[in-house]
Amino acid sequence: MRLKFLSEFSPDRLSAWGRTLVAVLTWAGLGLWLSWRLAGWAMPMKPPVVAWSQPDPLSASEAVASHHWFGTQPPPEPPALVVLGVFAPAEERPSSIGFAVVQEAGQTTRWFSGRDGASGWTLTEVTASGIWLQRGEHRQFYPLHVGADATFAGGGSDMPPPPGSDSDE
Repeated sequence: MRLKFLSEFSPDRLSAWGRTLVAVLTWAGLGLWLSWRLAGWAMPMKPPVVAWSQPDPLSASEAVASHHWFGTQPPPEPPALVVLGVFAPAEERPSSIGFAVVQEAGQTTRWFSGRDGASGWTLTEVTASGIWLQRGEHRQFYPLHVGADATFAGGGSDMPPPPGSDSDE
């Protein structure tokens, strides 16, 4: 019993199929390569040019040195300010509506609760005794300034003494 489809795979026929297959693949590859080369000549495309600028070595070294590679970042420098007055809500209310009058760098300004001040610190809480400032995870308390300095109290040297003081005038 002879199977008819096996006669198609005889060595004579396989070599003819192999030669035809190699010829077809060669011509197809040559056609693809030639069309790719001609397309490059017909529509030349310039590769994108990326101009990398070299960083200034001094500024780059300062940036690297400013990072804290082996620990936490030190706390930021708290602002040098004096709390002249506060408007604090009652103790049973949240302190999100208060404000403070502060003197920073010789200028008197108002800081409202929840807003950033000039130095990057945020007024987070206003109490009757002072204010809490926060920058990142660091908090700083500033007490209300109560002193004999007339420039902070808002008066001059001609102010009468407070009642009950022992002044011999």
